[in-house]
Amino acid sequence: MSTVDLIRKKGLPSASPVRIARHTGVSWGAVQHHFGSKEELLRKIVLLSRDQFNEAVASQDYSGLDLEQRISLFVDSAWKHYQSDVFLASVEITFWHRNAGIALSEDISRDDGRTIALTRATIEQVFAGTDAKTDKLIEANVYMHCVLTGLAFHDILLGSNNQIELHLEHCKHAMMEIIKDPAP
Repeated sequence: MSTVDLIRKKGLPSASPVRIARHTGVSWGAVQHHFGSKEELLRKIVLLSRDQFNEAVASQDYSGLDLEQRISLFVDSAWKHYQSDVFLASVEITFWHRNAGIALSEDISRDDGRTIALTRATIEQVFAGTDAKTDKLIEANVYMHCVLTGLAFHDILLGSNNQIELHLEHCKHAMMEIIKDPAP
């Protein structure tokens, strides 16, 4: 998506309607016809990131894998998404809007329950056939998102280093501990 490329190369503040139109090679009127507004276009990028994440982790073949192997594949697939331009642009969009005190046209986390339902369905698909409880899987998923977001920022600010793999392994281990913890 051209707008994602523009945001990643020049930053969100440079993504004016004129620059978006120029970068995409269509008129701003055509962009508005398709998306309605710049805010709606940005909201669609954030939702695209959410959908691509779920697609990336759910498209893996988890059959025949034990819980530890599933967690490992899940985290590795998620981390790949966290390095994508769509994810990084969506983070910039989200932070810029919140820091500027401007709400997106619709709060992404309150999209009539679609994000929560999609997360639950993805988690249940990935971990189907294991004895893991859905609430523990969701808790581990939230933990993973927090860790991977931090690693993505570390990677942006300080550049890649050999510690990323170590941190990913720590994340996998912690997720296993969360899932296996009998406490509610």
